[in-house]
Amino acid sequence: MPCSRHRDGRGAEHWTSGATPQLRARQAIRVDCTRHCEPTLPHWLATLLLLLAPLLAAAGRPNAEVVVAVGGDVLLGRGVAAASPVGTALSGLRPAWAAADLVIVNLEAPLGPCLPGGTPSHPRLCAAAERVRDLVAAGVGAVTLGNNHALDAGVRGLKGTVVRLARHGIAAVGVRPMLGGGLQIESLGPLRVLSVNLARPLLAPGRALHPPTLTQVVATLRKARAGPPMAVLIHSGREGVADVAPEAALWAKALVQAGAAAVLWHGAHRVLAHASVDGAPVHYGLGNLRFDQRDPAARLGEVALLHVGKDRRLRLEIACVDALAGQLRACGK
Repeated sequence: MPCSRHRDGRGAEHWTSGATPQLRARQAIRVDCTRHCEPTLPHWLATLLLLLAPLLAAAGRPNAEVVVAVGGDVLLGRGVAAASPVGTALSGLRPAWAAADLVIVNLEAPLGPCLPGGTPSHPRLCAAAERVRDLVAAGVGAVTLGNNHALDAGVRGLKGTVVRLARHGIAAVGVRPMLGGGLQIESLGPLRVLSVNLARPLLAPGRALHPPTLTQVVATLRKARAGPPMAVLIHSGREGVADVAPEAALWAKALVQAGAAAVLWHGAHRVLAHASVDGAPVHYGLGNLRFDQRDPAARLGEVALLHVGKDRRLRLEIACVDALAGQLRACGK
């Protein structure tokens, strides 16, 4: 996030993170930008301000519509780190969510050193702790950690990632199931989000986990039907397969009938179809948002812009990105 300089009443110089449309409440967060932007408020308060930001931003709009951007898989290590100085990996993608009040992405790698044991066919994915600055600079407000690489740095690495994100005002969802707990619906601004990981990790300690069943996910949604609209973010997919799996269509129908206002998939590392199911937007594969895969299909990604209206219904708009280059692209190319 860009920084601006100001002086207080005593003449002391401070830096403040820039006022982007999606994170207006961050104007209240004073930061020390000697080396990089980092909130000096307690991280619980920084996160609270962040979650309130979309509602505060929408308060001044005539139609009170809030826009939540949801991006696909993000890797901030490996080839992405080699090609991008710290704080710049997502900078070229910011126009995709320039009008959004909140940005959510799937963080495919914890921020810390990987455990040993990865192989070329089943690698562990991690990123340096300082790469949190890429998320901050791009205005990302929340990440999902419900994915098959969340435990590649171990339990300690996952917990450390959550703390590090919180210190920078970034919320993390989908953590409890990755630590052996049950499904959890979590509030993010105008939405409630249920992060579901169906991609079973192949390496320890994650391989001891069992993905939830459709029955369990449906039961979780039904218990929480009353309240703000719910978006289900699912990490799953078949890499290299362009068609929507039949079971994905069955899941989408069941989840919408159970109360989901939107269902979005990431994890297949390629863009798949999107549709309307009983009036709810469904995207079967957002693809990569920022990744180092050079396969032409893996370079293509989409950002789902969910417009949340007063009637609690969600309207879907799409922005298209080149995940390898880290920049916008024209949709359909």
